[in-house]
Amino acid sequence: MPWLAVPFNVNTQRRLCNTYHVNCIPSLIPLLGSNGRSVEENAVGLIEDYGIDAFPFTKERKEELKSFDNTKRNGGNIEDLLVYGQRDFVIAADGEKTLVSELIGKTIGLLFGAHWCPPSRAFAIQLAEVYNELKIIQNKHFDIVFVSTDRDQEEFDLNISSMPWLAIPYQDKARQDLSNKVSIFMLFREKRRRKSYRP
Repeated sequence: MPWLAVPFNVNTQRRLCNTYHVNCIPSLIPLLGSNGRSVEENAVGLIEDYGIDAFPFTKERKEELKSFDNTKRNGGNIEDLLVYGQRDFVIAADGEKTLVSELIGKTIGLLFGAHWCPPSRAFAIQLAEVYNELKIIQNKHFDIVFVSTDRDQEEFDLNISSMPWLAIPYQDKARQDLSNKVSIFMLFREKRRRKSYRP
């Protein structure tokens, strides 16, 4: 860990946990100034959702970020949702790139899923049948963009290999941003829930 630490002391640990109502781990309690006042109950979720953009981890910043997400979600601009930084494309299973600008005017479905989740895999098979039929009926007016919640690049590659639609690249931060914007909190978070903690 690149940061400082309080020397191990059970009494100090209990006092801090009681003072800041720490009841789960991990917990990150941002403090403001020298008086030890906390500015947010637990910033772990903020950092998971927004990364460096969450700084300075205040309630005001949290509201700003949520407002920004709502504006993008309700604005109806596909480029605002799918373009991130210098990346202005989505990819197919074979790596071929499609410019996001080519999706403007189409009906777009955002598919959130993961290979480790059996219901997600089962639904993708069903959806592929519907998708292929709709592509014939709707011609070029419909598409799906996969937003992965896979655990690593290998799982993502395996997942997308059987998909006939487009996807956001796995390493792209836009995947998590999209989850925030459309209020996706995870599929079945497997066994990754935070552990309850009793000091």
